[in-house]
Amino acid sequence: FIENNIITNMSTVTNTQYGSRHSWAAAVYIDGGHHIRVAGNRVVGSEWAYEIGAENCVKSRHVQLRDNLASGSYFGDFVVGGYAQTGFEEDSSIGCDPTSSNDNDEGHGYVESISVACNQFETPAAPAPFVNSVETSFRIRRAFIVQAGVTAEHTDGVVAGDENSIRVTP
Repeated sequence: FIENNIITNMSTVTNTQYGSRHSWAAAVYIDGGHHIRVAGNRVVGSEWAYEIGAENCVKSRHVQLRDNLASGSYFGDFVVGGYAQTGFEEDSSIGCDPTSSNDNDEGHGYVESISVACNQFETPAAPAPFVNSVETSFRIRRAFIVQAGVTAEHTDGVVAGDENSIRVTP
């Protein structure tokens, strides 16, 4: 459980490991975690507020993100999915070892069986490449996302390539 926390002014600008610039680091970051409930948190002034990711050769699964607040984020308030174009299950040339979480290029994991609802996300504080504060990436399976700024990939709500994933706009 990650519940009822207040997180303020998290930034990578003063961290030399991130080149002393804004990066994609999230205040509440789940990568490869499972059976996690994130609820009642407040994140103010971070690069990203919340992330359910799949950075390495992992699956983040059975995660609930409910009743959270985010404001003043540099890039956006919520990012979800693996960020590489292909996943380690489909492409054995990636050089991935799921038992050690090693991923030579990163971002080839999966996000499965998540529920995202009743969150208050605001528009990013600074000009960003995104139209809204939510960024959906690749390989999101069996997802129930009820959030402003997230629209169905198809008119029937089914995400291309995965008939079990649904993205809905309230």
